[in-house]
Amino acid sequence: MRNKLLLFYTLLLVLCFGGYAAYTQHALKNAQTFYLQMAPLDPLALLSGEYMQINYAFEQDVFGINAPVKQVTLYVDERGVAGRAKTDKPLVIPVHQVMARLPHQFYFKEGTAKKYDTAAYAQLKRLQDGRFLISALADKDLKLL
Repeated sequence: MRNKLLLFYTLLLVLCFGGYAAYTQHALKNAQTFYLQMAPLDPLALLSGEYMQINYAFEQDVFGINAPVKQVTLYVDERGVAGRAKTDKPLVIPVHQVMARLPHQFYFKEGTAKKYDTAAYAQLKRLQDGRFLISALADKDLKLL
């Protein structure tokens, strides 16, 4: 009886993890995808170990003012790049203190840092629950690296 119960709970746990993995893949596949221009920084200062610290160009404009900001509205153009120029596709990004609630680190495989030297844009995905994930980096022509 004890072995059957252990087997049942093990199978239940495997199904839960499998279901969560399938849900996550489905959410990433159906998420809104857009690009944000990264702020120009020295690549040698950006890279540390196996990740890149990312700052976004719009943050320099928005957070340079003294007034508290609770959210930032960017607009997505026909290429999928989000910026300050108004279009018919608004994108609202929540703000926490003086940083946008966006991921600011991009992790990559060790030894592949040179590949990302030409990165100019971060490709982000907005999940249904409002979180953002960096899915890739792109060069100035929006070609994924």
